Amino acid sequence: MPARYAAPLGALLLLSVALPARAATCTWTGGTGSWATAAAWSCGAVPTSADDVVVGSGTITLDAAARAKTLTFSGGAFEGAGDLLVEGTTVWEAGAMRGTGTTTLDGPVTFSGATSKDVGRRVVLGGVTEWTNGTLQFRDGGVLVNDAGSVFTDTAVGSHSMARAGTITTEPLVVNRGTWAVESGGTNTNVDVVNEGTFAIGGQGLDVNAPGRFTNLGTLSGWSLLDTSSGAVVSIGGTTLPNGSVVGTMPVRGPFTMTDEHVLDVDITGATAFDRLLTDSGVITVDGRLRLRIAGGDLDGRSFPILSATGTASIAGCYAPEDVTAVGPDGVTAAPYAVTVACTATGVTVTLEALGTAGEGGPSRAGRLEVTGANPFAGRTTLALTVPAPGGVSVEVFDALGRRVAVLFEGAVASAQPVPLAFEAGALPAGAYVVRATGDGVAAALPLTLAR
Repeated sequence: MPARYAAPLGALLLLSVALPARAATCTWTGGTGSWATAAAWSCGAVPTSADDVVVGSGTITLDAAARAKTLTFSGGAFEGAGDLLVEGTTVWEAGAMRGTGTTTLDGPVTFSGATSKDVGRRVVLGGVTEWTNGTLQFRDGGVLVNDAGSVFTDTAVGSHSMARAGTITTEPLVVNRGTWAVESGGTNTNVDVVNEGTFAIGGQGLDVNAPGRFTNLGTLSGWSLLDTSSGAVVSIGGTTLPNGSVVGTMPVRGPFTMTDEHVLDVDITGATAFDRLLTDSGVITVDGRLRLRIAGGDLDGRSFPILSATGTASIAGCYAPEDVTAVGPDGVTAAPYAVTVACTATGVTVTLEALGTAGEGGPSRAGRLEVTGANPFAGRTTLALTVPAPGGVSVEVFDALGRRVAVLFEGAVASAQPVPLAFEAGALPAGAYVVRATGDGVAAALPLTLAR
């Protein structure tokens, strides 16, 4: 070969080596065998993250970590201790995921087709998932995780299930860390459900059956029925937002048991527009804190039944005054109302009493709180309390979630002279706080901002 051709040919050879492998569609043809068996795939090679994988039958053993670009799964089974990562789209129509490894589906996922999808290993959803048809059948050790930042939408036209199957020695579990929306014609489950993200119940609702458990640690909202009346074990922590971002009713069927960490977040936007929980059977057990987001016109003297029980249902427990926070629509600014809570076996009602223009230096109808130091403040500020008549009074500080974080004064005030108060924030984080004075003829509130 003439020398003048040597350099270009060498460059071409180098270029051909540097080109990436061409993506292929690899269909499993190997019956029962290892993912790592090249001859078991129609493409003649072990699939990589560049390849589209199709599985319609057979059993694939994951001996080690495996990857695919996309997965179309319409039958057969995956098993073994190895992990599987699908970076792109997954369509799961039928078949089983078994074994001790983890299947991570990072791209868009569709659960479709009327046939059951068997979950017998840890399956993690990392993108946008839509469940349109077919039972999610949970075998021993099955765990389905909708990961943080991910969205799972249940859109089946008819009713369908998340159901236990076979011998169960390890509780099957659904964990939502992202957003889970029930929009189906009715979904039921006897699989344990733990919500750590946002769980919204729409469509025809969610029915949780024994021996399933429903645990809320995140945000629970909805406008359709959450039915736990058939023996499910229920623990409601986190926050409940009746009807989500729209004012209205969230129906529940008990037991509906609030923990001491629970926050019931209720919107009141007018004299006849307010959120509430409504049950017609079972017991709603009240605990934790009540946060009222108040907007609208003059609500002085208005009462709102925020929890109601009809039929065979009943209410147990109540909110103490220190458990109640009234804020504006932003959830931070103190609302100019004192709140009285009345509880009976058939409901919980809150009554609002206007505080006038209570605020930074503003008068209230029953006492006065004002800032004499800085607001916003960095670590320390001072206030003054004036009461209309001698008597007992308590001055407390609450954070934006309604938790009491400090007591500035508790005792008797003998005169109408201003009482100086110091607020040392200590290790409290920066943010919005509300100082409340309550007592004999006293009801005043004052927003403060801690800036570090």
